[in-house]
Amino acid sequence: MEHDGLVLRLRYKTDVLDSDYAAGSPAITNRLAFIADNPDAEHARQSLLSADELRLQSTGSPGGRELPDRRVHEVFEERARAHPDALAAVHGDRQLTYRELNARANQLARALLARVCPAKVWWAW
Repeated sequence: MEHDGLVLRLRYKTDVLDSDYAAGSPAITNRLAFIADNPDAEHARQSLLSADELRLQSTGSPGGRELPDRRVHEVFEERARAHPDALAAVHGDRQLTYRELNARANQLARALLARVCPAKVWWAW
């Protein structure tokens, strides 16, 4: 993409995206167009979402149902506390209750945090 003599090139991992998607993704092309048109803007605070996508996020789900005023993990943990032995996930012949799934999610979260911040001790869970 070129604008006023500035050239902007998109680099991406070819094992994750193919060239058609990278070149045709509205989120990517909108973002690149914004950067090309506003080279002095603070780009770290700009969204990759289109105006319609942002509006959908702010107004709720596509089905018209109000979204909770909490993050998804908070909603899930609330459900796990309220119904720990209820069935939460099924894959083939494997079934997990909310208690089991929450325990596994927390185990994964601790492992990821230890990998990202090995010097810190995470006691929150």
